[in-house]
Amino acid sequence: MKFYFSLLAFCLFAVNGLQAQQFSAKATVTLIEASEVPEAVKASQEQHFPSMTVRQWKMQTYQGSRTAPVNYLAVFHNEGKNTRARYLADGQGMSTYTNYRPQALPPAIVQTLNTDYADYTPTGAALVGSLHNDWEAFHISLRKGGQKLSFWLTTEGDLINPRELPQQMEEEVAE
Repeated sequence: MKFYFSLLAFCLFAVNGLQAQQFSAKATVTLIEASEVPEAVKASQEQHFPSMTVRQWKMQTYQGSRTAPVNYLAVFHNEGKNTRARYLADGQGMSTYTNYRPQALPPAIVQTLNTDYADYTPTGAALVGSLHNDWEAFHISLRKGGQKLSFWLTTEGDLINPRELPQQMEEEVAE
């Protein structure tokens, strides 16, 4: 019985170690030619964003991880904003990341920033969305002197607990 308990503990430790390795691996992004992108990825991009011209294709790999997949990033303009969409090699859509200038943020986000963070200066803002479902939120970066602040807001301007984020959202911002 003691042997089985020890074996179970070892297996749980090993699985947790692999999961931690996947999240701590450093991402490397490389510019690639369209001819290097799998057809399934191109088809998925066209399905999600019809008639959007991809300006750049990038390949994202993770160093130090044997379990992390290769991702393909499509970079394009969507409604005048720089956007990237992330896909697995089989064409499965993962997430989108759309940069926003502070003056172009929706009123609900601006109201939250003006009310709760009036002493801070916005240094970055992006709408991050899932291609699996309708989930999307704003990732906001602020600065006040030497202090930096980064957090998530719903599209209605409400603060989101980072533990409640879908995994692909955390990975999208970490890139």
